[in-house]
Amino acid sequence: MKMRATLKLPKEHGAWAMLYVPLGIGALVAWSAPLRLLLLGLSVTFFFIARESLLIWWRSRSRGRQNDQAQRFMLSYLALAGLFGAPLLLVYHLYWFFALALGALMLLAINARQAVRHQDRTIGAEMMAIAGLTLTAPAAYYAASGTFDARGLSLWALRALYFASSVFFVKLRVSAINPRSNVAVLASKPICPTAGKLFTRLWENLRGKTPQIPAVLMCFELFRERNARCLSSKPEGFGCCHIPA
Repeated sequence: MKMRATLKLPKEHGAWAMLYVPLGIGALVAWSAPLRLLLLGLSVTFFFIARESLLIWWRSRSRGRQNDQAQRFMLSYLALAGLFGAPLLLVYHLYWFFALALGALMLLAINARQAVRHQDRTIGAEMMAIAGLTLTAPAAYYAASGTFDARGLSLWALRALYFASSVFFVKLRVSAINPRSNVAVLASKPICPTAGKLFTRLWENLRGKTPQIPAVLMCFELFRERNARCLSSKPEGFGCCHIPA
């Protein structure tokens, strides 16, 4: 606990899973170039860790105070992320990483701004954060295979939808506990069935072409299904949590 506070490490435990699970799946699908994957893993780790320092520094500035320590940590982590990520561009000539890094920086800035304004718990903000974290899936696939194609983007969409279902699951649980809450409106809208259909279509397109995906995803799904049963007596009511057989 003390070390986490000293090093300004992120507090959100679930976000670590949303970062590393897509990274691992993207690596397993291509499964080559371990050095490039190591560089990518270190780069995205330091980039992710930098967010906590950025939030502390930004919140201090919004209150008219200067937090030099948080600023130093933020710049140090971002520098380390750039140091480990630079060989992917300069040595291996994987130039699509420039676009991925630019997109990640934009999403980080937007998410930090929302967090400072206490707007990061809305559905839109959480979906945007998930989209940014799951970028590690196409990034890992690209680093391992050297190819940036539709399969990598499909992995991103699949992982984003998978973790986005958690957002709706929590909102539906809140609406079940407090029907008068604003999130109760979510239960009456066809968001989950639509997401479930898109998830199913992506799954069907990928599982025949990439045999590694079903076994890996099923392990994670079984783990999450077990947790869902602990949280709800009716997990089957949330269809887009389930992977089609």
